[in-house]
Amino acid sequence: LDLTLDGVFMFDAETYQFLYVNQGAMNQVGYSQTELLRMTVLDLGPQLLVPHTDALHGRDSLRLVLTTRRLRKILASLLKGSPPALTFEIFYQHQNTKLIPVEAFLQYIQVPGQKNMFVVLARDITERKQAEAKLQQAKQVADEARTAAEIANQAKSTFLANMSHELRTPLNGILGYTQILSRDTNLTEKQQQGIAIIHRSGEHLLTLINDILDLSKIEAGKLEILLSDFHLAEFLQNIADLMKMRAEQKG
Repeated sequence: LDLTLDGVFMFDAETYQFLYVNQGAMNQVGYSQTELLRMTVLDLGPQLLVPHTDALHGRDSLRLVLTTRRLRKILASLLKGSPPALTFEIFYQHQNTKLIPVEAFLQYIQVPGQKNMFVVLARDITERKQAEAKLQQAKQVADEARTAAEIANQAKSTFLANMSHELRTPLNGILGYTQILSRDTNLTEKQQQGIAIIHRSGEHLLTLINDILDLSKIEAGKLEILLSDFHLAEFLQNIADLMKMRAEQKG
């Protein structure tokens, strides 16, 4: 037992005074063997992590509670043999007042002709608790980042919807006047072709605006697909006319 890295405490079942402690126990709490054998388990200020509802923030959490009464209740249940042993997390107070988190295995032992005692095998879980705290912090940061991303995405969708409305208003005016001008019989063929290009460009721009809106709908899971017939040759000619000017500029 003296070579075991974990702390081993044995204490009287009635007085709770320590009867034996190993080197691991002394290392955990910072007291010498002589000092510990003059103390009881309650002198180490044991504290338990117990469920707690945070009334201010409305969430469940764990908090440290002074457990003299709770510990006595646990020990009393072990004396009755139900349960025969327990494993739980507890905090001991180090000699320098620092709280040491340990995972404790507690068992009641009856030895004929000797004092009945409790045996505690305590393993320091400080590193594990630090890792859990870092993991919880990382999870909180990730949750905050996800929330911020959702807010930004909603703002983007709202912006796109507003912009599409603002762009469509003047565009409808352009398309309307090209339709009116195309009916003018006094226009030359070249002017008619120019108006047709303006109209097709406007319709192309309107399609782009609708595509942007479709992207925002896809993100919201609301895209609707409407099937319609179209004239393939005219469709391809419209694309060629739109790209013709830029292609000629680039040779």
